[in-house]
Amino acid sequence: MIHPAGDRHWTRRTPERIKRGTDSHAAKLSAAAIDRMRQEFEGGASQTWLARKYGVSRYTIWRHLRKSGS
Repeated sequence: MIHPAGDRHWTRRTPERIKRGTDSHAAKLSAAAIDRMRQEFEGGASQTWLARKYGVSRYTIWRHLRKSGS
């Protein structure tokens, strides 16, 4: 059996079906947690402290903080 590859693969034909962000089953942060995290950061919390509190890496915290709050 030949499996679809390249442009015939389902992820290329229907990219809207790919779960991203908080829709993914592997997401560690909910939208509400991200909002709380941004508020805590604006209140003076460090990225390292937030990473430990939410159980993610500092890089993950940084990525969410640099995105717009909308």
